[in-house]
Order: sequence, then C-alpha cells, then structure tokens
Amino acid sequence: MRYRVMFNRAWDNNKKIGIVMFNPERNLWARMGTVAEIVEFQQLQDGKIMTLNEGKERFRVLRVTRGGSSEDYIRALVEYVQDEEVAGGARREAEEAALAEAELRVW
Repeated sequence: MRYRVMFNRAWDNNKKIGIVMFNPERNLWARMGTVAEIVEFQQLQDGKIMTLNEGKERFRVLRVTRGGSSEDYIRALVEYVQDEEVAGGARREAEEAALAEAELRVW
C-alpha cells in the first residue's frame, strides 16, 4: 500500500522517487541510491499500478528523516553525486569498472 501512495504522490507532483537497495540478510540499506523518474503510470482496476521508470542522477543517503511503516514509505536527506566526466571512449570502461567495484562495496 505504501508504494502505491508513494507512486501516486510522485506522479501528481514532480514524477521522481528515490530508490535504494536493501540487503534483507544483513538488514542494511545501501548508502547510495538513484533518482528514478516515472515515465509512464497506469493504475489498474484492482488498485495495482504499472510504471515505467528511468534512472537519473545518483545520490548519497545522509540520514533517514522518517522511518517507514506498513502505511508510509521511508524518507531521507540525500546529497546528489556528480558523475565525473572521463575523456574519450574510456568513460564506458570506467563506468563498468566502478560498477563492479561498487557492487563489492555496496553494503
């Protein structure tokens, strides 16, 4: 239910939400997340929603400002992270290397 509320609020306002990975085995949230822009939104007759989202800028979670519950979603203060420009064709290689490294350190 809380995700329906979150997506409905986002769709009615700036069409953006923050997504952060959660590790249930360790009960930990990742420190980095991404802004997702809702590109398409469809509410089905049974109340479920279908969305198409596009990843935008990355952010670092500074602190949780409101804990989640079964009826409300978690909110946090975040700091946007600027991607560094890499000269020439090395950008894709650098992104892949950074992604592989981040995957190891996400928790």
